[in-house]
Amino acid sequence: MSDFRLEFQRYNEIRPFFDELLARGDLADARMSSFWRKNLAQRHNFPTFNEILTFRRGLASAIGYSFKLDEETEYVTFRRMFGRARALAPLDYLTANQESGVGTPYQYCKDGILSSSAGIENVANAYRIETVLQEYHVTPAQHCILEIGAGYGGVAEALIRRLNPATYVVCDLPHNLFLSAFYLSVNYPERSLCFVNENAPETIPPNSLVFATPTGLERIQERFTLAVNTFSFQEMPIAEVHRYFAYVRDHLDGLFYFLNHHRVAEGAQKPGDYPFDQFAVKAWRPMPCPQQHFFGARQAYEVIMQPGSGASLPPYFDAVTHTLSLLLFMAVNTHLTAVCERLVRGAVPDKERAYLAGLHEVITSSSVNAAHERLASLSSPAEWLPVTHYISGLLRFFGKDVPGAQDDFRRALDAGLTGFARTRALVFLALTDVGERSAYLKQAVENTPQFEADLEAGRMSLDQFKLAYLYAFPHLRLHRTLIPRRLRRLVMRQ
Repeated sequence: MSDFRLEFQRYNEIRPFFDELLARGDLADARMSSFWRKNLAQRHNFPTFNEILTFRRGLASAIGYSFKLDEETEYVTFRRMFGRARALAPLDYLTANQESGVGTPYQYCKDGILSSSAGIENVANAYRIETVLQEYHVTPAQHCILEIGAGYGGVAEALIRRLNPATYVVCDLPHNLFLSAFYLSVNYPERSLCFVNENAPETIPPNSLVFATPTGLERIQERFTLAVNTFSFQEMPIAEVHRYFAYVRDHLDGLFYFLNHHRVAEGAQKPGDYPFDQFAVKAWRPMPCPQQHFFGARQAYEVIMQPGSGASLPPYFDAVTHTLSLLLFMAVNTHLTAVCERLVRGAVPDKERAYLAGLHEVITSSSVNAAHERLASLSSPAEWLPVTHYISGLLRFFGKDVPGAQDDFRRALDAGLTGFARTRALVFLALTDVGERSAYLKQAVENTPQFEADLEAGRMSLDQFKLAYLYAFPHLRLHRTLIPRRLRRLVMRQ
């Protein structure tokens, strides 16, 4: 058992930098979104030594853990995260790269893996980044990696262990940087520490961990083989996002990995708000498996960029990615793979582009009836037919035509609906056809086993199902049209 001498030593190395920031009130307030102002106001920040030893049991909220953290709810979250991790990464990778216990999180053992919920997710995301590096033949070993918005350092810890870069630079708000500095410095005691705010060293020594505030990053003149941002740009003011993109553009020699969605506070409201045109975009696509919450209303998209001009992007890139992102938000993922590949090559056929433009009008309509009429008028390419039936089923459900929705969802399944959307359709049928509920839920779990914890009996309702599409249909105001209790009783009798 540790006697915490190392933790105490590292804590005393990092504390003076943050005490100076606190004394000056230099906490990046002007560069902070309302999302972070709200979350940090609810959280205890810059903990004492005794507090930081268990910071992952309540002091890491909004960076991997929830505010209401207890052992029971964390176990449910762990099951979700573990299911997603198993769908994303091989078991032997997860077994060989189990998370560090620094910060004393609630940990659980499954399939020989001991981890917390955030820990298993971070290791799976690190695996995904490694896979992308191999896909594009980039080797960051003995080079410099930059991570913007590293949370408590979970992905960074895995990437450092796996890739052994010469330098790893973390940039974040001081409140979160304090936690990642402690976490990473304890996990890698052999690495020297460097803190950057107003002054940056002329050269950063090899084998360093560098912790920079947003102001400090702009003073670092390193070249990066890999830059990473996962679930962080989506929480920033758009002006900050543009500043970071410009910095990465000017300092990148390798790969820029982006995994985010949009419509969080005053940040990006659509994919086109992110300045992808500052880079050569190699891929814009869904993740291989959906996010961990079955009823999550937003799904992230993965963007792979390299140095170069975005002049090669087709003129319809922003319009198509907006439509594709809304389809992602409604759980359509596997059906997007082919069009995403055509998109970055500028090879989306005219007929498909016309269909997607019409679909955008459907999805962004402010009236269910108008949306359904427009959908019926579209000429659907054969490969999009399952998606068309699926969207029709959703619109009929929003219009309180449950039997019509059931028919459309069955048509979608028969036409070959796949991926997360298939599971959603099966769950709707399970919720509205009590006699076949068990059979539909069994099919749903077989299709996406990572959602087994969410699909257990008693965990779902039609209201939850509807709210899962809150951001997919941004103008229908679905939160104002929850299912009346009378209709819920009628549906459940069918």
